[in-house]
Amino acid sequence: MKQGRGHQLDEVEWDVGNIVRRLVAKRSTLLIFLLAGAIVGMGIALLLSPWFKAEVVFLPPKNADLPASLSGSSLLRSEDTSDTYLGMLMSRTVAEDVVDHAGLMKEYKAITRTQAKNVLSANSNFLVNKNSLIVVDVKAKTPQLAAKIADAYLDALYRLNGEMVASASFHRREFFEQQLDQQKNALAQAELDMKKT
Repeated sequence: MKQGRGHQLDEVEWDVGNIVRRLVAKRSTLLIFLLAGAIVGMGIALLLSPWFKAEVVFLPPKNADLPASLSGSSLLRSEDTSDTYLGMLMSRTVAEDVVDHAGLMKEYKAITRTQAKNVLSANSNFLVNKNSLIVVDVKAKTPQLAAKIADAYLDALYRLNGEMVASASFHRREFFEQQLDQQKNALAQAELDMKKT
């Protein structure tokens, strides 16, 4: 049994030795293949257009820094608002705003807004780092376009935040006006009741 195994090992060693001898004998063929592979790799690298990356980092406001109408809303109950702003950045509303304001339908040669949003989301990355800073990474074919899209994300977030504040203020004012009307009606009814008595 041991002899059989030893015999198999000898065959394996002999086969490896034979392969090495063949490679050395045909080294010119091997060098040609290696050189051809290197040339093809360099050609592909030169033909592919480079991608550029733009990064925007910002600190979202804390609840104390927000207007009372927004900080009191149910959306921003926690002290750290990073996750809320991260969710806003990844929202459909912000993506559509970026597509419209950065002119991405034309840049991406998209037929529909949905196609442009899909390309945008594939080339955008958002995260919250350990310091609660929000990082927006954008890839594009030119550095100008990458910077334009990254800036458009911040502008869109600013506009959405403003709309949320305005909406919260409107609803709060509407609520107080409703309460005031109810109190006026109750007072008028009380005056009528008093006159009757």
